[in-house]
Amino acid sequence: MSTRAVYEFISSDKFAPKKVSVYKHHDGYPQGAVKFIMSAYFETQIDTKYHSSVRDKLVVGFIKNNAGHGLIQITSGRSVHGDLDYYYEIHDDADITVKCFERDLGSNYSFHFIWEYPIAEAWQRFTSDGQEYSKKYPLLKA
Repeated sequence: MSTRAVYEFISSDKFAPKKVSVYKHHDGYPQGAVKFIMSAYFETQIDTKYHSSVRDKLVVGFIKNNAGHGLIQITSGRSVHGDLDYYYEIHDDADITVKCFERDLGSNYSFHFIWEYPIAEAWQRFTSDGQEYSKKYPLLKA
């Protein structure tokens, strides 16, 4: 059974669209989602000659680094998917804050708030290899 989720990448830039939504067909539970979001986070740490916003780097990194892991596509938002289990808001603040919402049982469109953490703390809480990654990538706060 698939655990479907939409990831909403939220921009603080007043000139950019407020959010870009990406649908991912499976592994949307917090442990899987945090790994997918962390792979996008690493893209923001790479210096390039291009001057893209943090949010845009997150979106590109999320799609690029997770493309081989099931259906993934840009979508108009969570409201067009009646079969979601979770949705996540990923904010482009200094800590890359992640908020998790879970679908209410018996409802297709009603969700309730579960948790909110900076990506580094979410990594520590929801992955078994969080400690190892913190040593490998010192930019992460333990």
